[in-house]
Amino acid sequence: MGTAKATAGEWWEQFKVSVPEGVSGEWRIERFWISPQQSSFTRLRALMGSGGGRGYLPPGEYTMLKRGETVVMSDTPDEIADHLEAVQLASGRVLINGLGLGMVARAMLERPEVEHVTVVELSADVIKLVGPSLKAYTDAGRLTIVNADAMSYTPSAGERFTVVWNDIWDVISSANLADMTRLHRRYGRRAEWVGSWVRRQCEWMRAVESGKGNPWRSPRRPLSAAIDPDVYREGQREIRKLNRAAAAHLAKMKRLEAEGKVELVDGVYTPVGTDDKAR
Repeated sequence: MGTAKATAGEWWEQFKVSVPEGVSGEWRIERFWISPQQSSFTRLRALMGSGGGRGYLPPGEYTMLKRGETVVMSDTPDEIADHLEAVQLASGRVLINGLGLGMVARAMLERPEVEHVTVVELSADVIKLVGPSLKAYTDAGRLTIVNADAMSYTPSAGERFTVVWNDIWDVISSANLADMTRLHRRYGRRAEWVGSWVRRQCEWMRAVESGKGNPWRSPRRPLSAAIDPDVYREGQREIRKLNRAAAAHLAKMKRLEAEGKVELVDGVYTPVGTDDKAR
């Protein structure tokens, strides 16, 4: 399968991983490709969603870590953005709970101000799949990968960190908040800064589930006020463009129907005398 290259110079490209595809236990590393057409659909969906543009995938090749059929991590722009704050704050000695694709560890280790990174990873299979791609850092003594449960792991007595970053959850859920709270309390006195993957989104979900409403979008605010105005206007233009294309296609099908060349079968225009659907 051919690959579409992302536009050169995109900010997120420097964080993309080169972990080889593979399988170990219930875990696997896979490549996937986004075509220009697929990218257009993700752009429209992102523009009209409540996430202010989140969900757009530029054309190109990406890597994902899966457990069974669940995508646990990928090196897509949105996911990279979720970790940027931790990466930009990293210096000195850093602790990461959760190896994932190794994307965060590598990005931090590329910073000259980072002396050492300790990664705590529960799954030996994930370490087997991802660890070799980080061998240069372990060989240099700047990276230590520990096969342990982040919820019970205890650093050495007196060990302190500049940054502690927690990313041990497969999905975004308000149920993650209990573990996040425990980890933040555990490392609050050991680190200058402690953060957890998409914690704000999890807090938003809890607020919605508790009946407090969507804190990002008041029921009294229209969609146009809930997201960036430029994003909203671009989304409206895309919808109008699609509506015009759909209207033109429908007019064409109706003309062909009047000429006896197609017929409407189960809601689909089909060439007369064939089983093929008209396009």
